[in-house]
Amino acid sequence: MDASPADLLAGLEPVPRQRPPRHRPIALPSWTVLHGGCRWVQPNEMGVGASPHWGLSWIDRPEATLRWTAGGRRHQARQNADVIVLFPPGLVVERRISGACIQFYLALRLSLACRPDRPLLHPLGPTEAALVRTCAGAQIARQPPTAVEAVATTALVALVCTSLPAASWQVGPADVRIRSAIDRMQADPCTAWDNAALARAAGLSLGRFLRLFQAETGTSPQRLLRDLRLDRAAEALRRGEPLKAVGPACGWRDRAAFSAAFRQRFGQPPGTWARQIER
Repeated sequence: MDASPADLLAGLEPVPRQRPPRHRPIALPSWTVLHGGCRWVQPNEMGVGASPHWGLSWIDRPEATLRWTAGGRRHQARQNADVIVLFPPGLVVERRISGACIQFYLALRLSLACRPDRPLLHPLGPTEAALVRTCAGAQIARQPPTAVEAVATTALVALVCTSLPAASWQVGPADVRIRSAIDRMQADPCTAWDNAALARAAGLSLGRFLRLFQAETGTSPQRLLRDLRLDRAAEALRRGEPLKAVGPACGWRDRAAFSAAFRQRFGQPPGTWARQIER
């Protein structure tokens, strides 16, 4: 006999009796894997450093000591083969390992509204361990990207990110007009959207639109649009598109301006980025 809806929901009491609002938005955090790899690391190669991106790191056998400063105090943690570490951007971490190791790593861009002041050590359960083996094995083999590797990478990042506090994730704009404007920009960031056109599409005056946009997102439409274009450019370079074509395709006529904007967002000029991906 099939279970009734009441039976299925019995363990979720109390269930609200009123009808939920229609088209309830669900804020979905997102991420982009900028690049990744698997490399042999000697003890003297893991020193002090900070990245402009989120970083996911796993080492195969020796133990590493992680040290960082937060709130005016020094902190320390241990990394080994039983954990995978998520490093927030901009955090200066001193890493020392007890012996040579294989390191699997991913550089990520996450849609987070805040930056934790410490690395996140996520225990490596059977599922995560299998995903790491799949991702690292593909990197070691230097095989062309496969659907299996893509799915494994997505699943691994998702599982690690579930350990982040719920409050860390960026919540989408509550105002449907601002959310619609952002959707429009995300769908086609390389279009020359101007504030007046976005305001008209949202049914708002320009001044009201700009004030609402700032209040809902913490930034301006043009700054968000620039970041979306730079993310599109980074993805194009990752796919191997020629550098000289990427800037104009993403809205930059001036190569120097494109290089400066790219470096500000990703910490290195686009040519260096492209060569790093090639390796």
